[in-house]
Amino acid sequence: MKPARVKAPVPLEHEEQVDVMKWAEIQGMNVPALRLLFAIPNGGYRLPIGLAKKMQRAGLKAGVPDLCLPVPSGQFAALYVEMKRVKGSTTSEEQESWHAALRERGNRVEICRGAGEAIAVIRDYLGMHGQREKPASPALDHWRAVAGAEG
Repeated sequence: MKPARVKAPVPLEHEEQVDVMKWAEIQGMNVPALRLLFAIPNGGYRLPIGLAKKMQRAGLKAGVPDLCLPVPSGQFAALYVEMKRVKGSTTSEEQESWHAALRERGNRVEICRGAGEAIAVIRDYLGMHGQREKPASPALDHWRAVAGAEG
């Protein structure tokens, strides 16, 4: 009798985004543009009702991508990243509408399944092909492996 195979849990979108931001913080020492990467707190539907309403009044809008890198690159004005879990998540109509509107205005918008895809997209956007990443933390090996980055 074979032992039951235990499936590794699929990381939450939040956990994947945290990994991207940690990577960007470390690499920002070598690539100053990465210091401008920021998260857009648009998960209002998950917030307590009172806080969600307060944030909506302050400008929170459903469907806005999760990350923004407000740095021009090539033909694009900025990069927006919509984070998704590696498995089991889809985009909403609001997200698709935002993505289209941002693209129409000269931005690059990418839907990334996991930290590895997001890091690869950001590296591509900034032209970091073949650029060695300076180890700033023992955890960098993890992010290199996740992104398939050249060491």
